[in-house]
Amino acid sequence: MEFLVPPQSSPILETLITQVGPIAALALVATILIAALKPVVSGRRRKTYRQSRKTNVVAMRAAPRTETPAKKENDAAQSSLAALSQCNLDTRSLMSKAQARLGEQLAGYCSERNLRIHAETAMSAILSVQHPDRNMRSQGFNAISRKRVDFCLTDQTNRPVCVVEYQGGGHWTSGGAATERRDKTKRAAFAMARLPLLEVPAKWDWTDISRQLDALLSQGTAAQGFKSRFDPQEP
Repeated sequence: MEFLVPPQSSPILETLITQVGPIAALALVATILIAALKPVVSGRRRKTYRQSRKTNVVAMRAAPRTETPAKKENDAAQSSLAALSQCNLDTRSLMSKAQARLGEQLAGYCSERNLRIHAETAMSAILSVQHPDRNMRSQGFNAISRKRVDFCLTDQTNRPVCVVEYQGGGHWTSGGAATERRDKTKRAAFAMARLPLLEVPAKWDWTDISRQLDALLSQGTAAQGFKSRFDPQEP
């Protein structure tokens, strides 16, 4: 079939159609057009990319910088250390003289019964807080994390068997309602852990204290399996 070329057609296009056929000629023309337009399209894309990148850079510079939790924690630690370096530090007694007298009696009591005594012990070192919900576990830990006990009695494996709190003369006058809340938390926590708690008043008699300790250690759930160790050792 003869292909009719319009009068306006280019001589070059007519020659191509005559030599290679209409389909091949159109394909060749399309290739030439694509090659001719490619630099124009690429240039526009590069220009658009440069403009977009410039906009992003400006936006990033204008946006406030957000610090990561790790960086905030590190900055806080550095700030605290810098403040500490400007202070004067010295040692101090772990307990009052009245507490020390009670501690000496407890130390002798523990020595006779193959127990160990620990002074000014953090509750978080004595108790383990467990809960399947992480948030609840964190709140429970925070309730005891900054509280300490005067004396913690343990067996030879350092397992707590009894806690002793000395309620001295300044116990109620120094804290008031805060002291009551703190003591209430301690009582509740040790009751939940089934760990005996003995609260010693300002005026105490050692005979009475030792009798109460024997009863707590013999009857307390935490003391089960260690009952024979609580009896005074034979000389």
